[in-house]
Amino acid sequence: MTSPAGRPSARIEPIDLSSQVGEVIDLARRAMAAADQPFAEHTANYLPRVVDLPGLLALGVRERSRLVGVAVGWPCGQHPSWPAMVGPALVATGNLHWLEGSFELAELQVSPEHHGQGLGTALVHAVEGSTTSDRIVLQANVANRRAREFYRRRGFRVLSGPYQWLRRPRFLVLGARLPLT
Repeated sequence: MTSPAGRPSARIEPIDLSSQVGEVIDLARRAMAAADQPFAEHTANYLPRVVDLPGLLALGVRERSRLVGVAVGWPCGQHPSWPAMVGPALVATGNLHWLEGSFELAELQVSPEHHGQGLGTALVHAVEGSTTSDRIVLQANVANRRAREFYRRRGFRVLSGPYQWLRRPRFLVLGARLPLT
């Protein structure tokens, strides 16, 4: 999925999450299994409940009609459980203001066979170009060094100390001001 010049040649398009949620969940399961991340079932449980959120953004990349990359998010606060969950960790670091007017990137998934081809970067930049917010926030598993490094290289910084979620390994809140680096 790269051009002869080495740049991503993928076409990123809006997707209808309500009609394609099963396909997005399948992609998330594949991507999370490859990264040894145990949260695919949480994704399978919450994604069907957010398909009608105000400001929902769902972008996808297809290869031969198969979904191989996806980004899903919304203006922060449209789904109140996440700000409530991360709020105490952000208060502790003086970064609660990052949630005000930011865009919450809830899912960024790329199929394992397409890692390293620039799809994740292209999707993050497509989100950037599709939001009117001046910041993007997300959570990353402390144990997922590859994801944390991916976001760091794109200008995201750690906004919180580790916090526990779903009685699982600890997470960090990351954020970046737009435009991304």
